[in-house]
Amino acid sequence: MKLPKGSVPASLPAGWQGLVLGLLLSLLAACSTVGKESFPAPLRQPKAEGEPSSQIDGADPARTSQRPRFEQGPQVAQSRPAPSPADASSEVKIPELARTKPVALALDGVPIDAFINVVYGMELGFPVQIDQALHSRRELLSLNLTKSRPPAEAYRVAAEVLKNYGVQISELGGVLRFTAIQSNAASAPSDLVATRSLPEVPAGQRTVFVAMPLEVAQPGVIAAQVRNLFGSQSVTFTEMSDFNALLISGPGDAVRSAMETVLTLDRPALSDMRSVRINPSYLSAELLAKELKEVLAGQGIKVRGGPGDGGPVTFVPVGSANALIVFSASEPAMSLVQEWAERLDQPSESDSGGLYLYAARHTTVETLAPVLQALVGGVAAPGQRDAAAQRGAAGGEQAGSARQSTTISGQGGQLAIDPVRNVIVFQGDAQRWRAIQSILTRL
Repeated sequence: MKLPKGSVPASLPAGWQGLVLGLLLSLLAACSTVGKESFPAPLRQPKAEGEPSSQIDGADPARTSQRPRFEQGPQVAQSRPAPSPADASSEVKIPELARTKPVALALDGVPIDAFINVVYGMELGFPVQIDQALHSRRELLSLNLTKSRPPAEAYRVAAEVLKNYGVQISELGGVLRFTAIQSNAASAPSDLVATRSLPEVPAGQRTVFVAMPLEVAQPGVIAAQVRNLFGSQSVTFTEMSDFNALLISGPGDAVRSAMETVLTLDRPALSDMRSVRINPSYLSAELLAKELKEVLAGQGIKVRGGPGDGGPVTFVPVGSANALIVFSASEPAMSLVQEWAERLDQPSESDSGGLYLYAARHTTVETLAPVLQALVGGVAAPGQRDAAAQRGAAGGEQAGSARQSTTISGQGGQLAIDPVRNVIVFQGDAQRWRAIQSILTRL
């Protein structure tokens, strides 16, 4: 009798039937796949082999790292200050401008009508209407923008130039109309500018206009200084406070000299200087500044002592942070200052009873007391309370609320912990203090 494939003969004994079924189940189980057990990703990656474990868990790395002795300071940014609200008004009314692209102008010896067409027609995109009387004018205009300027500023500068030639602008329905100012009007300009711009005048003696935007200084301050230098006969300075710029006009050579003077004056006093912060470890900032000044003077480098004093190096001690800020435009002088600061800011090797001060920056000195006690190997003893705390306790306040100074004495030296000023004073061996300080800076 032929049995179906995979079936078990019914004539087999019961024991054999169970054995055959067990073998079939084993074969089926062997063909199945077992899924790999997955584990969730760890919350924190394991530390790499050889990686130092000096950082305290949960602490800010910036606070546990030791502050370097020298830190590069910021340089003065060359940015233009915002005009004051009092100077925000302008005599020239600027209509709505359709173009926003910066305008660059360099016009040399062009007639008035051509000047109007180029600036207001081609560059600013206005429809213009020029009075017939202006077409017959013989003056030659020259205008140069030292940098590409916004359309509103170009409009304002060109209007000031035309005003010097007796031309006024009026706007109606988006059309600019240019007419001559009446000679008897109060705003009528002098004939000197127009006379110097005639074709008969040599090109070097004709009146030119240059618009100079100021980067740092204010137009009123610069204009007052250059007017005293150049006077009011050869060069004219027009303040454009709303754009923080100066419009300089006059003969070409005189205008170029005025531009160089303005560039010299238009910068902060320390714009070209580098700044470095020195964090002394053993000397006070005032003492380090005094010793550096004497050493540099011996090498022929003068340190600026005050506003009226000269010198390539300026020292600014900051007592509250025990830091010395150094300004200098000379790279060799700055390198020499850092080298001497490194050599001078050292503990005295021969003095076994020196005093050293440490100001805690990121914690309180009370939290450092157990570590200091273990380092010195002594016993802490409470000291006297602050005078203000004593007066408060005498007035009926709780004596336990007063913050007391603590003294720790041991074979390694003596420590005084002042919680009011958050400082630690150490008296002892210099080498011992170096080891203690290296630990304090990491805590």
